Amino acid sequence: MLQTFNHVCTASKGLSKGWDYGDILWANVDGSRLNSLDSEAKLAFAGVMNELTFLADQRRNKNFEHTHRQLIERAVELMGEGRGEMLSVATLAREAGMNRSTVYYHFESREALMVEVRQWVGRRLGDILLGHGDAEKRVEQVMLFVLDHPVVVDLWGMDLARSGGIAQNFPQWDQLVKQLEGGFRGVEGAQEDAPLWGMVLFSIVLAAPRLYHLAVRPKEDRAKIAHRFARAYGRLRGGLRQPKA
Repeated sequence: MLQTFNHVCTASKGLSKGWDYGDILWANVDGSRLNSLDSEAKLAFAGVMNELTFLADQRRNKNFEHTHRQLIERAVELMGEGRGEMLSVATLAREAGMNRSTVYYHFESREALMVEVRQWVGRRLGDILLGHGDAEKRVEQVMLFVLDHPVVVDLWGMDLARSGGIAQNFPQWDQLVKQLEGGFRGVEGAQEDAPLWGMVLFSIVLAAPRLYHLAVRPKEDRAKIAHRFARAYGRLRGGLRQPKA
């Protein structure tokens, strides 16, 4: 009985290290041994089995999320190469080197894929804007992201204009407004205008650097443009925070 229990514990440890669930479990435990266990040992075995199931589910979810993210990022790359109009789930499967049924498990249609791409853009913008470190540097990073991914950012921006609420496309909106409120603490009336400043930030981030790059300095390095615009935005906000004479 102890040997059987030890086999299952070994299986549990092996699974946590990434071993194959079926191999480590059924290679070590058989029905005849389970039937020979007393009630206390069976309870202990059931507990270990629950742990094994939990670990297996965690591993499957982790693998799913990893593959899901890989597929979205590959779709973003293909759209950036000008292949968005012809992009289908089958095309994505071929370009990603994955089985078509696997990719259809993640996205049942092109429309579902596009929804996920738009959500990916919103999350990336939020993760950068609300990340750690200097605020001006974060604005610079998000501007560079916009310059590097114009096709999918346009897709996200058009959906933002059509939607009934910004939180649908940018779930971190309330966090961004609170962060802006904190930056204007002590400035009369500025905190009340934090949502307006949020939209000013979006307008600058989404439009100004790209218009400048396309219409004024098409040959200028994108990273340099993002740096210059982020610095200008920082001066703009800094001037607003200065107390009136």
